[in-house]
Order: sequence, then structure tokens, then C-alpha cells
Amino acid sequence: MAKYGLRPPAYFEKIGLLSDRLHCAYSPLLTPEEVDLYAKHNVSVAHCAFNFYGVAPNGFSDMVRQNIRVALGTDGTGSRCTLDLFQVAHYAVLAQHIVVGLPQYAPVPLGYDRMLKLAVRHGAQAARMGNQLGSLEVGKLADIVLVSTNDYDQYPSVDPVITLAQSCVGRDVRTVIIDGRIVMKDRQFQTIDLEPMHRRVNEQYVSLMNRYDQALDRENTPR
Repeated sequence: MAKYGLRPPAYFEKIGLLSDRLHCAYSPLLTPEEVDLYAKHNVSVAHCAFNFYGVAPNGFSDMVRQNIRVALGTDGTGSRCTLDLFQVAHYAVLAQHIVVGLPQYAPVPLGYDRMLKLAVRHGAQAARMGNQLGSLEVGKLADIVLVSTNDYDQYPSVDPVITLAQSCVGRDVRTVIIDGRIVMKDRQFQTIDLEPMHRRVNEQYVSLMNRYDQALDRENTPR
């Protein structure tokens, strides 16, 4: 504000940055007018619910009402997050209820079943692949996730939509099919070997931390 006299969304519009090719990270603390700007220019947003509610409240439900393509995401396991998008969706429901519903004693603005649909369809739309992904339809890629529903914390499992939306997490995924190709079957990857990756990541982590420590030492050395 001190430098440009504008908040970020208004400044982005001024310099021509807002467009349907822009994917915005997070976007907390948007004013109603800034949500309107997002909708006007058809930008998409990454809603990483597991991390940034500790930074600021987020108008996720306002963006959804404006038909903004808000996809669920994660900052990764290195930043107090999870790679489990089921859990991200659950957290987004609870967080929006706390931010939007409870202060006005209003109902949950986005229920579990709708959040699951947003996670799938908005993710495809935000990736600009809505014509190929996001739903099972003739002409789209055969991307299918098979989920077990017989664990102790999923009973009674009467309505499959409720069970899938409210009671399932990543550990319940059994088989994953991408474009008709089975990539995981009974929780065993069919196309990749994780062990070399684990070894490589462990080696890289040690190297990165050593370089980080050296950088800190240089920074703290008196000049």
C-alpha cells in the first residue's frame, strides 16, 4: 500500500496480470471487491487449507459462490501439511464453518459432499483440463479411484456419498486408475519403485541441510 497505493489484486489488475491464465496461491483476506476482481478476470486459486488458516482467514466460500475455480492443494509435508487431499477437504469444511458459519451462527457454508465435488471438478478446471478430467464422462480420461468402505470408523456405511465425503481419508484408497492404466492396485504401486526415490531424497536432504548450515555460518561470521 505504501509503495503502490493499491492492494495486490487491484495492482495486478492495473498491470494486466489478472487473467484466466493466472493461478493464484492462497489469497487470504480478500475484500468483497477483490473477490469480484477474481471472478471478473476468471483467475483460479489454490486453496491449501491445511496450512494458511494459521496465517489468516480465507473467503473460500465467497469465491465458490462467485464461481471462481478454487482448487484444493497442499504445501507438502515439510510445512505442517498433509499430502492427503481427503484430509485437506475435511479441514476446508471445518475451517470455513469456523470462519464464516460460527460468527453468524449460520449453517456450514460448504458441506462435505459439495467439498468433495469441488476437490475433483475445480481441480480439473483450475488445471485448465476440465474437458478431460474431473468427472466420469464419455470422451474424458478414465481416471478412477477405488476406495474401501469397511473400516471401523466408516460404519454405518449407508450412503456411499456420505461415507466417501465424510469418513474416507487417503489410507482408504485401494486402487488408482489414470487414463485407464492401473498405477496402484491394493495399495501397491505398479509403475514406480519407491525405494530408489527414498534413498535419493534422504541423500539430498542431508546435502541441503549441510549447505543451509554453511550458509548460516557465513551469515553469522563477523565481518
